[in-house]
Amino acid sequence: MSWDPFKITPIAKYLHKTLGCYTKSFYEHIVASLVSLTLTGLLNTICVLAALLLSFSVKQSDFLLPLQTNDLITYSNTMPPILNVNNTGFLSDPQQQQLSAVTIMSRQNRLLQPLWQWSSIDMSSYTSSFAFPGLFSLTSYFLGCLPFAFFDLIPYCRKYKIQQSKQPAKKGSWMNTLGCTLILQLLFPVPAMIVQEIVKGPWTYGYPGVGLCMFQCDWGVAQFPVSAPTIMEFGIHLMMCLIVFDLGYYVWHTLHHISRPLYRNIHCIHHEYYAPFVWVTQYTHFCELTLVASLSMTIPIAMGCHPLTHWVWLVLIVQISIDSHTGYEFPIGLDTFFPCCAGTRHHDTHHAWPKTNFQPFFTYMDWYRGTHYEVSSFNKKKK
Repeated sequence: MSWDPFKITPIAKYLHKTLGCYTKSFYEHIVASLVSLTLTGLLNTICVLAALLLSFSVKQSDFLLPLQTNDLITYSNTMPPILNVNNTGFLSDPQQQQLSAVTIMSRQNRLLQPLWQWSSIDMSSYTSSFAFPGLFSLTSYFLGCLPFAFFDLIPYCRKYKIQQSKQPAKKGSWMNTLGCTLILQLLFPVPAMIVQEIVKGPWTYGYPGVGLCMFQCDWGVAQFPVSAPTIMEFGIHLMMCLIVFDLGYYVWHTLHHISRPLYRNIHCIHHEYYAPFVWVTQYTHFCELTLVASLSMTIPIAMGCHPLTHWVWLVLIVQISIDSHTGYEFPIGLDTFFPCCAGTRHHDTHHAWPKTNFQPFFTYMDWYRGTHYEVSSFNKKKK
């Protein structure tokens, strides 16, 4: 059942009656956007607190041994120094100096150390940029979408489409969805990345021992930890980020289906296509993109993730989102490698039957609340 728990419609009517000038639908859209952004702020706060609590609990347990003090040494305070006195560049042979530093700390045998050395030294001209996380996420999105966009052009692949009667996408759909996506990127993420690079902040990695820096931070790589994360730390942080993000988005998503004005003004844009294709992934309202982008950044920061974990998290969250919207169910998908994920069919069914399957990545809340399609009245009628 849908209703108006936030009293958006009465407030819009009052504003229209009092102020006039514009239509009632205009005021309703403004009020709905403010309510949606407020929910985003509240959910971000709750998710940050949950991430802090989870991170603290895990570090105090025997399951994941607490980080050693040596693990928190950064490139700016190694002995002997790896960086020059101004933290603006490496001294000679930084790879060998880093290896010496991690050997002294007995961290040289970590499986991810070679990858971290390559990322933080060989690729430092890119990874040290304060705009790198956003640009990396944006690039991984478009690169991840391209293969499935190509599949849409191949008739043979259409037999793997979940909704066989709604394919391929109707004429103009690509231009509509891709155009909206590009406009949103130009209005929000791209300007944010430019500002981050200009003011040299904020520092987006809250790794313990480094802390957070808002403006005019040191050269980015100076604050990178010398050591790579352990495999256990890497895996547990990724899973915890996914769990917290999933619950945060689930609440926001459910509320935007329950509230008719929120759905009509905000979330219905994403549901314009009942049979998703890959470019529908970020075909959303500005408010929804704000939620996804902010949760993607704040949760790993609060979790205290290593920068390498943070980068992999950004790719993982993007690729799972893309996989949910491709419309294809191939014999091998992300859910094959990550059985805990809901898979493409789960979210594809949500677009076909919008009152079911609200959870984005997992399914336990849908089963618990009776909103999973398998136990829904729609499926019972179909059977």
